[in-house]
Amino acid sequence: MVVHRQARALSTLALGAGLFCPACTHPEFESNGNSSASASERGDPKPDPGPARPELVPTPERALEPAQAQVVTGPEIEITPEQARAAGLPPLGFRLDIAASSMSGSKLGDGAYLRLSGPPGGPLSLALTPALLGAEFAELAPQAGEGGVTSTVELAGQPRRALGWVSGESQARTAWCLVLIARDGAQNEEPALALRLGVGIGESDGADKSCAIALEHTVLGPIVASFSID
Repeated sequence: MVVHRQARALSTLALGAGLFCPACTHPEFESNGNSSASASERGDPKPDPGPARPELVPTPERALEPAQAQVVTGPEIEITPEQARAAGLPPLGFRLDIAASSMSGSKLGDGAYLRLSGPPGGPLSLALTPALLGAEFAELAPQAGEGGVTSTVELAGQPRRALGWVSGESQARTAWCLVLIARDGAQNEEPALALRLGVGIGESDGADKSCAIALEHTVLGPIVASFSID
């Protein structure tokens, strides 16, 4: 009985302090009822294993980084279908010449094939972005609203659907032209290029909203004339 009482006292003190209790292994103590029962036999909750080891946690694959735009260099710009595909764009290629324009910009980045602007002196821009042949202009250029003027223009040796409109007021007016360009023989819903041209016009061109303003511009006109699609 004395051994049992001493063992129980030592066990209580040791367990309360989180220490190992040698007396708890005494034969007489082990034979004393529930005192020697295992944790599972006593119904004690299982210890928390803690957070998983970092090296055992699966690491997801690194997401692909978006294509970084490249600065346009040289008077002649050429983009191949392979370069377009590598930049995450539909595999369409084209060529154009900006030698006499003094325009600058970037290519194959931010979801566009090409973006050009300048030269200084007034708003002037050119962009080539992905589209689908037969797409509605209301989806491609919602900013045109109901005031856009649709037409068919000759570009790269073929007739192309086009939309012209004017934005802004007074001296801040800009004439826009959007042309859908696809390979010969392409069908609706197949990949195409959306060529968007912008020219600052102020109040000089009255109420004209057609694509003729941009296509006949002294800077943009020669660039568009040099365009060819692969």
